[in-house]
Amino acid sequence: LLAKQTVLELGTGMGDSASWFIEAGCEVVTVDIKSFEVCFDIHANVSKIVADDRFFPIREDAKFALVFVDSNHQYEHTKYEIALALKHATKFLAFDDISWNGVSRALREANINLYGIGHDIGAFRLAG
Repeated sequence: LLAKQTVLELGTGMGDSASWFIEAGCEVVTVDIKSFEVCFDIHANVSKIVADDRFFPIREDAKFALVFVDSNHQYEHTKYEIALALKHATKFLAFDDISWNGVSRALREANINLYGIGHDIGAFRLAG
């Protein structure tokens, strides 16, 4: 479903999720608040962007087949990232750590009912 599509990942960590998307044939734009050295540093299908809490470095009109959210799991930050995900995703939203209190509360309030696709990971298909 996502091969040759572009994925926006919010929260890079060690790069495990980005690596899975690369293996599936996706282009990946990954954003984190810190500089990171991860396993895909030399991979051509990844654009790494270091951001901070004062700005979001993706163009307002940018669209991605999937937005994968796995950064700060606090309630307020998750609400902010849900808004970003809804704005930029064209096909799917996915979230890691969906059982964490802040994440689950923000998803409930946004009426996003995820389908479990792995250990503590859920996905939502957008209409259209």
